[in-house]
Amino acid sequence: MKKEDKKKIQPNIKHLILCEGIDEKFFFMWYLDYLKKQPMYTQFNEIQLEDIGGNEDIKKQLGLWMQMSGFEQLKTIGIIRDAEKDADAAVRSINQCFSDNGLIVPDAPFSLGISSDGPNTIYGILPGFVENGELKNGALEDLCLQILIDKQSESKMDMIQEYLKELQTKFDYKIHHIHKSKLHTYFASDDKYIGSKIGEAAKIGAFDFESPCLAPFRRMFESLTD
Repeated sequence: MKKEDKKKIQPNIKHLILCEGIDEKFFFMWYLDYLKKQPMYTQFNEIQLEDIGGNEDIKKQLGLWMQMSGFEQLKTIGIIRDAEKDADAAVRSINQCFSDNGLIVPDAPFSLGISSDGPNTIYGILPGFVENGELKNGALEDLCLQILIDKQSESKMDMIQEYLKELQTKFDYKIHHIHKSKLHTYFASDDKYIGSKIGEAAKIGAFDFESPCLAPFRRMFESLTD
């Protein structure tokens, strides 16, 4: 049985958010779970998160979900993906995915594209914005590094960065996904999080879900249910 055959749009779901990878799905699942404990966010129960694999799979997977039973009940279909090395290219790619599947293209990241004859659309780009309002390059791990709840995390991260730098210098190789190495080295340094994946760490309290860094994603979810 193919992976997509096992998935379905759940009853009473109005908003489907497709995430680039299992880490993103579970990170945002636990973030939404945290928000839903606040009375103003109980309507977030109407949001379903699903993993659709890598960026190269988004267009195909979006089309497959549009063919599933229950798609007609949706008010919104959205995407969350990493910016990686070029946030502007990520935006163009998502817009093209929406357009190629006959969906409305939102005016900007994190804003709702309102349709008169189909579901609305929305998308978020990780890790979010820099202070001047431009999208950052990077990935979920970069956001996670910013919102670690450990008050000593910044000092620890300086030490981790030096350790990873020394490894590369001494053994003459390059770590190509340094953001991932930093985060998982941090997890490995704490008995509470050792061996955890991002979603597991989110579940047991590694991240500050009140961080301003998450505000664009909170507003994104709020716009679905206003």
